[in-house]
Amino acid sequence: MKKLFVLAFALMLTVALASGTLAVIVQEPDTCEEISELADKACAEAKDGVDDYAEGRITKESLDSLVIRCRAMRLAEDTCPTDPT
Repeated sequence: MKKLFVLAFALMLTVALASGTLAVIVQEPDTCEEISELADKACAEAKDGVDDYAEGRITKESLDSLVIRCRAMRLAEDTCPTDPT
């Protein structure tokens, strides 16, 4: 299990370094609200990346890394406990 975690982290780090998004992965949010804000930001960047890719400003690999980061942040957001009230 530990090897799987190390492999997943190494893959995530490689993608982050390739796309210049290491700051979001290294930054550890303290609250679910912060996670949600980071997820919103990551997904907004992914949406902008679609336009950038269509206009030839970024590569397909860069767009893929933006989408992966968005999905990862949304998954992290889903792990936050919901307010029962």
